[in-house]
Amino acid sequence: PVLFNLLYTMVAGEKQSFPLRISILYCLQCYLYKNDLGKSLIVQTLLPQTENVANQYTLGHLLIIGYLSKDNVASWCSGIALAHLIADNQQFKEAILKVVLAVDQAQAGAKTLMEISTDLLANSSSSFHTRVAVLIFLCTWLSNCSLAVQTFLSIQNSISYLISQICGQLVADDREILIQSLCSFALGLCLVFNNNQTPSYTTESLERLINKRIGIDLFQEKLETLSKSEYYSKTLQKPQLKLSKTNDMILDYEFARLYKALEGSITRMLTSRQMNSTENSLIGPLSTNLYEQQTSTMMTHYHDLIRKQDQQINTYKQQEKQFIDESQIYKKKMLDLEQKLQEVKDQYSLLKISTKQGPDTHNELATICEQQRRELEYLRSFVTQHQQHYNSTQPIENGIEHLNFNNTENHNMQNDRKLQASERAALTARITELQEKVNAFEDRYATQNDEIARLQLENGVLQEKITNEKRKVSILEGVESQMHGLIDDKARCDSEYQKLNSVYQQNLNEQNDLLVLCSSYEDQLTTCRNIIQSAGLTVPKFLLDLDNN
Repeated sequence: PVLFNLLYTMVAGEKQSFPLRISILYCLQCYLYKNDLGKSLIVQTLLPQTENVANQYTLGHLLIIGYLSKDNVASWCSGIALAHLIADNQQFKEAILKVVLAVDQAQAGAKTLMEISTDLLANSSSSFHTRVAVLIFLCTWLSNCSLAVQTFLSIQNSISYLISQICGQLVADDREILIQSLCSFALGLCLVFNNNQTPSYTTESLERLINKRIGIDLFQEKLETLSKSEYYSKTLQKPQLKLSKTNDMILDYEFARLYKALEGSITRMLTSRQMNSTENSLIGPLSTNLYEQQTSTMMTHYHDLIRKQDQQINTYKQQEKQFIDESQIYKKKMLDLEQKLQEVKDQYSLLKISTKQGPDTHNELATICEQQRRELEYLRSFVTQHQQHYNSTQPIENGIEHLNFNNTENHNMQNDRKLQASERAALTARITELQEKVNAFEDRYATQNDEIARLQLENGVLQEKITNEKRKVSILEGVESQMHGLIDDKARCDSEYQKLNSVYQQNLNEQNDLLVLCSSYEDQLTTCRNIIQSAGLTVPKFLLDLDNN
């Protein structure tokens, strides 16, 4: 409903402002852009409907009403909108071929949309803007749609009108010149997308018609006029509609893109066919064996030279690919070696730290063990001295006991014996205590000896690891030197590649020069054939074979 109200304002709003109506057209273009679903819904409203539906106004009805309107703005905007409706979609272009419009109340007066479009072109009362819009719509319809071209060619006087416009008298009016260029483009589309289903207007017959009625050079000149116009250059700059007045309603951005894409195809088709026909017409009788031998020898030499250069170029391409692959392999190896080298350096740093801590702990434990060993030796000597003193006092005690037994009356000697007995008991307790300390120190000494042995073993293992890591570091340093060698090799390979590439470019330029020389040689052959033909001589068979090749 929103689109319907907007289109109604664009088509029937003659009293509305011009910028508003152009803005509505641009809004519709944005809606249709890459929107196949929206396009199909509008196309369906154009196709024949039932009577109840046909009596209702739809978007398609509004576009047709504007297309046939006498109002220049409505006519031009509706024609551009119809072109956007079918742009880049062959299915929609074939579908609207079925659109039939009643010209009068009688059913016999019904015409297709394409027939009405040709009538609008031929109608002298149609304004310039209306004819431009119709031609843009028709060119969009004919492009890349053979069925639309077949239908257009079957309409009476359609081709005659285009040719009459192209061959019209030279005019100074830029608008009429633009109409002639648009007609040339439409005729060129009929030539390119012709499916040859219309017997009177096949591709060959259209070419002969253009050549006979217009002339190839004049036709190309008229066709290229559009690309040189100021309207075309301005329109192609941006897709937005920047129109300030009705006189600016000329071309459309999508149509300018279409012309830019297909104008070259039309020119190439006409030029190539003209060259082929010219060469065929120049085939005639030839002369001398000497000239034939020189020609054959020269062509063989050129073919061999080109073949050798192709082989050399292929060899250079293979070498280039090999150099690139080797360069990638070297880069990967360099990254792996750098990673391994970094890991080994980290491990070596950790071992250095652990090695610095090991000897200090070992020296400390050795000092403690030495002090305890000296203390143990001192205790052992002390115990030995007391043991000797005890052994020396034992016979004296036995003698005293014997004397006391024989002389019980000596009271003083008995007191001395008791005193010595108490001293002996104290000494025995002291010896026992010292012996226990000696045993404890011996156990501790044995434990510390085991710890010292263990630390010495660990120190030996660490020293061996350090030796191994140093060996790894030396190996990695050797690998690093190899890596630098690989980098130098890569630089050398890159230098060789640059030299080979320069040689390749030089050979390619030489090959292009040879191709140009061959082309000029062919032109000389053509000139010779013309001279021989004008002399009434017979053309040798090898030249006929050369043309076929």
